[in-house]
Amino acid sequence: MRTRKRHHCKSIPREASAAFTLLEVILALAILGGAVAVLGEIMSLADERGSRAAAEAKAQIHAQTVMDQLLSGALELADAQQEEIPSTDDVRWVYSVTLLAGDVPEVQQVLVTVEQDLEDEFRPAKFQLVQWIVPPTEASSLDSQEGSTTGFDGAVSSSGASL
Repeated sequence: MRTRKRHHCKSIPREASAAFTLLEVILALAILGGAVAVLGEIMSLADERGSRAAAEAKAQIHAQTVMDQLLSGALELADAQQEEIPSTDDVRWVYSVTLLAGDVPEVQQVLVTVEQDLEDEFRPAKFQLVQWIVPPTEASSLDSQEGSTTGFDGAVSSSGASL
């Protein structure tokens, strides 16, 4: 019978091993994958919120432009619904004008609403701008009564995303 020689290998202590075990590598990859997934979601949310903020800023600019055009006489000071705003954007912008009687008989409230012309499921950006003015016909009669050449030009304004 032959006897086998036994080779006694010295076991290497765990602290002295310079390599990672397969379990450690898999665990590190799982943690890295989870972190990448979370960061991807955060970036997606940041992109969505950034686009929304940019759209709301454009809505504010369009609302102020429409209000300025109404006050200067470039647009007729009358109620309007869903009128298109000329724009080079991919999305169509529309505005509405609502004229309301103010608490003071000579003052009129002008409400300009600007919004993206999208379905509600896409959460279109919307902005409303309110300004109190003396209508041109009232302003001219007030000027003649006071003997003055200047009138109230609607210096009080308020704005907000929703009223």
